[in-house]
Amino acid sequence: MSSTTSPSLIDMPDLALKEIFGHVGWKSLNTLRLVSKDLCNFIDIVKPKIRIDSLRIKLTPKSVQIELNSSLQKSKVEIHDNGNSTFAVSGTKKICQGSTPFLSVTMEILETLLSRQNGLIGKLQLEIDDKYTKGTNREFLEKFLKLLESIGPSLRVREIDLEGSGPQAFQLLARLDSKFLKKISISRAFMKLEEIRDTELMMLEQWKSAEQIRTFGYYFSVPIQEFFHFGIAEFHITEVSGDELAYLKEKYSNSTNFKSSTIHYSHLKDSKDLDQILGEPFENNVEFNEKTWYFKCADPDFALFLFFGRILFRFVRVPISKVPKEVSFN
Repeated sequence: MSSTTSPSLIDMPDLALKEIFGHVGWKSLNTLRLVSKDLCNFIDIVKPKIRIDSLRIKLTPKSVQIELNSSLQKSKVEIHDNGNSTFAVSGTKKICQGSTPFLSVTMEILETLLSRQNGLIGKLQLEIDDKYTKGTNREFLEKFLKLLESIGPSLRVREIDLEGSGPQAFQLLARLDSKFLKKISISRAFMKLEEIRDTELMMLEQWKSAEQIRTFGYYFSVPIQEFFHFGIAEFHITEVSGDELAYLKEKYSNSTNFKSSTIHYSHLKDSKDLDQILGEPFENNVEFNEKTWYFKCADPDFALFLFFGRILFRFVRVPISKVPKEVSFN
């Protein structure tokens, strides 16, 4: 009586197996490498593509944390500078140790991930402690930019979040594919605001094509018109005038993709003329210096709401059904 051997996963055609492995996620791929020597060799040779839902990179003075969400599975690696040596830990397991500088080890890991990216990265998040790691910041950014250049065409990312990374990291935007980038977030943790007056950032196609912008910890000394095209925006501007508010009102009320814009300001010019420029407000709280207006939109199903306060003003596109009946449109 002849015996039969049960079919093995590795017996599948290479193309089919590669396609399957392209959907299992980074964590599952590494688990599959432990199943058998044949599977391990296949994965190492073929290098199946992986889906990156989100990638978070956090840089501290002596370490880098890389958090990956791939096919709904989370993985985390920490690379530590231990003086004369470097070691990397995944969970409770030490995965490598040696004399290679910790930033070089970091780039090797990032190259492995990004070179095998399949499709669009949902969110790329870069966190840098710019108060304590300025030298490390520069070295990391130089190496990371070279890495992005070496792996080929512009990186396809839906959302970029630069936290504490400073204006020097804005050049990362130029390495992203403008056709896919939809949201830009720029923030820093310290209470003192940092000024951005260089309009080179606004000249990037990535800036012009994005649909959302959120900034915190920075103030912009640039024309407010640089922010008009965003459907959703939150930022801090140095100075704004009543005429610029009127400009935004006209643009937003005629836009089909606008949703909301929250604009913090340091100085308001000709504040006493707002009623003349925008018309009589619907509400006027003299004690708190707060006013609200409603304006007609080109789309009759919507109205444009404007709140004005001491430190910010907010435009919101609202359904016409949400407008108080007492409103007389300006």
